[in-house]
This record gives sequence, structure tokens and C-alpha cells, in this order.
Amino acid sequence: MRYSRMRQLADMTREELLQVLFRDIRKIPTARVKRRLRGYLFCRARIDSNVEHLASLESAAQKITAAYKAVPGGGGTGSGRAEVVSQIIQLQKYIKAESKRLQEELQLVQFMINSLDNYQERIVLNYRYINGKTFEEIADKMHYELRQVYRIHGRTLKKLVALEEKMSLNVSHKSDII
Repeated sequence: MRYSRMRQLADMTREELLQVLFRDIRKIPTARVKRRLRGYLFCRARIDSNVEHLASLESAAQKITAAYKAVPGGGGTGSGRAEVVSQIIQLQKYIKAESKRLQEELQLVQFMINSLDNYQERIVLNYRYINGKTFEEIADKMHYELRQVYRIHGRTLKKLVALEEKMSLNVSHKSDII
């Protein structure tokens, strides 16, 4: 917690602190839904970063050549290329596993978005959580005021919280039956 926030809280009365606490507690379910929706973008960013790293490793592997010297035993261990190739193989396996996870994350996000009845809400969430657009970009694309996009987004998150609660209730009832 930042020092200024702590200072603010220290100056509050007990009633004001309780109000802040209850307001923050109400935000927890929407934060959980946002984290689920952002899972796809985070996974995609990790894959993109690893693909860039893989390209740099492959470039480095092509540049590594064996060093020959006139004096026997004067060279290094010669394991530079083998080490880079090993890293490349490990990174390729990791990217493959992350790609599978990316597909699962995308399916989850699409399921949550497609469960909404309102077309505007689906479009806002698609732009935000699948395409990674900012609220300003969404407002510009949809020809809406920024406040309207914020309202649609907030209202939609509340609907998704209710959906998530229903889904978790169904899962817990199924586990009770088994």
C-alpha cells in the first residue's frame, strides 16, 4: 500500500474506514472476473515474449561457430552451440504448452462473453479482453462517449459475477452428488 494511501486511512474515522472496507470488499468479485477475462491477454503476451526470445536464441545459434586454434587443447569446451540448442528445445516445448493453455483461456473468455444477451456488452468485452483495446480505443471504434463504455463495462462485469456465482454453485452441487 502506498504511503499516501496509508496516511489517508490513518486520518479517517472508524465509520469512514468501515465504508472504505465495505466498498473494497464489494469490488472483489468483479476483480476476480476481470482476472479471468485478462487471462487470455496475459497468456498471449507471454507467448509473444517467448517467441521473440526464441528468435534471438536461434539467431545466436547460427552465429556460434567452432573455434580452431593451432595449439591443441587451447579452445573452450565447445558446448556453446549445444547449450543454445538445448535452450531452444526447452523454449519450444514451453511455447507449445502455453499455446494449448492460450486456446483454453480463449475458450473460457469466449464462453463468458457469448453468455451475454446484449450485443453492445459482447462487443465491448471482445475489444477489451480478446483484442486488448483500451477504453479510449473502444469508445472511438464504437462511436460512444468514454463514460458510456465505462458504464457498459461495469454493468457487464456485474452480470458476469452473477454468472460465475451460478456456475460455481452448479459445480459444487455436482460434487455433492458424486
